[in-house]
Amino acid sequence: MDQPDDTQVQAVAATLDAIPRAAELSRRLANLPMGRSLAAALATPVTEPADEEIIEATWAFQWFLDRAADGGLPLTSAGYLRPDDVLGAAAVVPAAAGWIGAKNREIQTVPVLVFRECLQHLELLRRHKGSLLPTTRGTGARVHPRQLWAVLRESLVPADGFVRDASVLVLALAADPRQPGSSFDDVAACLDELGYRHGDGSPVGHRELIELDVTTVLDNLGRPARRTRGQWHPSAAALARAALSMRSTP
Repeated sequence: MDQPDDTQVQAVAATLDAIPRAAELSRRLANLPMGRSLAAALATPVTEPADEEIIEATWAFQWFLDRAADGGLPLTSAGYLRPDDVLGAAAVVPAAAGWIGAKNREIQTVPVLVFRECLQHLELLRRHKGSLLPTTRGTGARVHPRQLWAVLRESLVPADGFVRDASVLVLALAADPRQPGSSFDDVAACLDELGYRHGDGSPVGHRELIELDVTTVLDNLGRPARRTRGQWHPSAAALARAALSMRSTP
């Protein structure tokens, strides 16, 4: 990917048409590869995918919404999905494609558990009397694919703090899949440059990035296929650019 020149970086940061914090980060990290990638992502026009592309991209999300709308997704007394539903979910959740094991217990099928919890964090599903049901926004998103796309786009960058900055940088990583050599290591390097550390002074690593909702969403776009970490479905780039274009409070 061609790197933007200084004029392009300044223009992006000055307009604040994108998330103000993203523009600020593109300035502060301009000397690092991910900073330049972020500036390039902010400068790239956002194009809305066709309905058919959204349906393909949100296959796993739609499965959960459909299943929950059909009388609810029952939970065990411990709060996990029942075995039959875990098997069904594992067949459609992309991150579970390479998971080894029987895939019939949610606590042992981590990609399904993480994805289901992410849908609750995004307020698409809610727990009610021992079942998972669609929320109001989940009900609308189930019927209208473009509304589901909008929910994802608007939910991927939290209001403030470490999770916001880390999410912005992960989105920058996803915004151009042709970018050679970039990885979570580059995102972690940027967070280190921004001064984020654990309480014991150790740097942020892959684990913290993998646990972000934005990573879970990006990992589970499209239909199941064996992919390495950071090898996302083509729709991830479009969603990342759209999310970075959302206005937010700096």
